[in-house]
Amino acid sequence: REPTWEEERRLWNACFDDPECRLVMTPGKDCKSAVPGCFRMCFAAVRREALLEAVRRLKGLLAKYE
Repeated sequence: REPTWEEERRLWNACFDDPECRLVMTPGKDCKSAVPGCFRMCFAAVRREALLEAVRRLKGLLAKYE
């Protein structure tokens, strides 16, 4: 939506709170990003299937995100 820190926090909350998504990512602000809307997702120690599932869930959330 809008490139603000508030909107970044709103999307971060939605990723975790939505029962069909339930992803935990680190907001860009917490990673000292200069631009709102960046997120960090650690996937180095997961199976390929788990990563594909995470992407599917995130895609589903973004499709319905308001």
